[in-house]
Amino acid sequence: MIKFFIFTFVFMSFLIDYIFTQTNVKATISINASLKKGISVVSENEAIDFGELVLTSTPMEVYKAPNDGYKFKIISHPFKPVMINFEPVQLHKLENTGQIGSNSLIFIPKVFHTSSNPDFVNPVEVQPGVYYQPQNQLGLGILNVWVGGTLKISSNNEGGEYSGDLVLTISY
Repeated sequence: MIKFFIFTFVFMSFLIDYIFTQTNVKATISINASLKKGISVVSENEAIDFGELVLTSTPMEVYKAPNDGYKFKIISHPFKPVMINFEPVQLHKLENTGQIGSNSLIFIPKVFHTSSNPDFVNPVEVQPGVYYQPQNQLGLGILNVWVGGTLKISSNNEGGEYSGDLVLTISY
């Protein structure tokens, strides 16, 4: 019986010593982060230029093929489709004063993509408001986009310089 009390006393001493003399405690904390790749655009030329056109007394439509127009590359998340939106554009006549005049032309864009192919091979027509999947190239989503379209000129347009901006909105 004395052995039992001695054993219990020694055991309790070690237990109390362990409980009250513990000098450090570990806490585990989870660390989380969500990194997202933004969307960027790299342009390969400056503008769609129809050059000098000769006015006639009848309405005209002048077409610029997308592979002769404007080319850019969308760089994005490789596994998220991107939506491309655009609308027809009014080109306004620039007056001699630098002000925009009331006379205008209409540009109707024709947009294509060739996936990750940098050449205009097997183009797919882009419809506004539709999602397209970029191709994964070394962890980047790549989508090559080509823009051309039709310039509508009415019979009463005046001669002069016309300019406008086509805005393509690209989003996830």
